[in-house]
Amino acid sequence: MKMKFFRLYLLFPVLLLFSVNVFPQQLTPEQTEKIFSLSETYFPDSLPGASILVSKGGKILFESAFGLADIKNNTPLKSNDIFRIASISKQFTAVAILKLMEEGKLSLNDEITKFIPDYPTFGNTITIHNLLTHTSGIKSYTDMPAFDTLQITEVTPENLVDFFKNEPMDFKPGEKWKYDDSGYSLLGYIIEIVSGKSYCDYIISDILQPLELNNTFCGDVPQLVKGYKNTPEGFSPADSINMSWAYAAGMLVSTVEDLNKWFFVVKSGNVISEKSLELAFKPHPLFNGELTTYGYGWFIGDLLGLKTIEHSGGINGFVSNEIYIPDYNYFIVVLTNSYSNKAKELSQKIAAIITNKNFEFTETKFNENGAIEYTGLYTDEDGAKMRILYIDGSLFVQKESGVRLKFMNYGIDEFIFSDTFTRIKFKRNSHGNISGCDEIHRFLPISHWTKSDAQLNPKE
Repeated sequence: MKMKFFRLYLLFPVLLLFSVNVFPQQLTPEQTEKIFSLSETYFPDSLPGASILVSKGGKILFESAFGLADIKNNTPLKSNDIFRIASISKQFTAVAILKLMEEGKLSLNDEITKFIPDYPTFGNTITIHNLLTHTSGIKSYTDMPAFDTLQITEVTPENLVDFFKNEPMDFKPGEKWKYDDSGYSLLGYIIEIVSGKSYCDYIISDILQPLELNNTFCGDVPQLVKGYKNTPEGFSPADSINMSWAYAAGMLVSTVEDLNKWFFVVKSGNVISEKSLELAFKPHPLFNGELTTYGYGWFIGDLLGLKTIEHSGGINGFVSNEIYIPDYNYFIVVLTNSYSNKAKELSQKIAAIITNKNFEFTETKFNENGAIEYTGLYTDEDGAKMRILYIDGSLFVQKESGVRLKFMNYGIDEFIFSDTFTRIKFKRNSHGNISGCDEIHRFLPISHWTKSDAQLNPKE
């Protein structure tokens, strides 16, 4: 095994095969070894890698780097290397808005036309609150086909807003939740109008510099590690993007140490008030009273029964994920320089390790008679289709994307997918027959599926 840069913080010295620093908080040696071994599995020496940090109350318990910063030159990653953090940038934008609110320069209930009078709302009332919570109904510009070809060009904030503002609304404000990069770009534009500074100038002068986040920057910097995409021929450099398109929805770059410092200084109430912090860290309801899973710049989720405050981010060549567990005061952040789900999968498994939650689920083997009641065609309220299949003693779910995922046992009529921790909980009618199921995501709204009467070959 190739030795890696590794920093471990323990209450007392423990004999390990890697360097140890003493620090007055600890993970058990078994937890540390599990994290290390799992991280090596996800990020081998010869491929793009990750920087990983675990802390408690801001005090670092584990910090390590795996894999390569530069494949061509065989340069290993260091734990404090700089990565694009993509949508984790949204929490910086949200905090900036809350700071301006506390200064009396705007209200969360202000309509966006107060700041952008010519913005077409199609007769709707769209507020800053709607933008913060992804409930505005404005179409996300990253979902527009033209974005893929335009993203290599430079764009001004005004032209970015012009790019999407005339698109039809996805829904009326407050009626639904849908993740939306356009909303956070509008927030960045409003920050510019209200503060009289560019978005980057405001973030630097009013947030990064006062908090001494010295390795966090607004846009790419020369120190940025190289980003990669995975192709059938192997890893190659990521597609180019001009970070002006990411803007207030995802243009920041940072390190695991700066993100750890940032989270706990915000949580301390030294950046925004406790009242504002409560708004950021709680899920907000739709007009019908149904709770979303989003605060202001953070998701509010569940990890195997534990409440989480978290966010992920993905952009050309990079994926990031951070999880805070209030019951334990633990914070986990994983930054990667390749575009894949590994950051999300690894960070939630680390969270399970340090909270002593089992994540190695067992598979329930069925005979055909036992499986038949679950199998069939299911549809959701938008008409999307999902099939539950029985194949060689196992149950699988297959959506229209075509990927089949195997059920792992979680409880009575309840199953889990071991990589995502998404659960499927089946529902029965008054006759005891399966009538549908709920797809319970860790930090996304629950998806409700109804079992169709259409016949489906359980072995299909």
